[in-house]
Amino acid sequence: MIFKSYLEGHGKNYIAKIQTDVKVETRRNRGKWSANTVVGILKSEKYIGDVLQGKTFTTDPISHK
Repeated sequence: MIFKSYLEGHGKNYIAKIQTDVKVETRRNRGKWSANTVVGILKSEKYIGDVLQGKTFTTDPISHK
């Protein structure tokens, strides 16, 4: 719902208000959504599908280079 609203052109404050009005539970079950929470979800690499496993690579395990 957050991503759909964002793609439709709605802003973070509007999306947070809608989430609160629809009574979507927050992580801590406080029920009040903030604009910062919405931005965090929109930028999270886990939610947008950009997670990389093993972001670093060591060619020589002895010298760690």
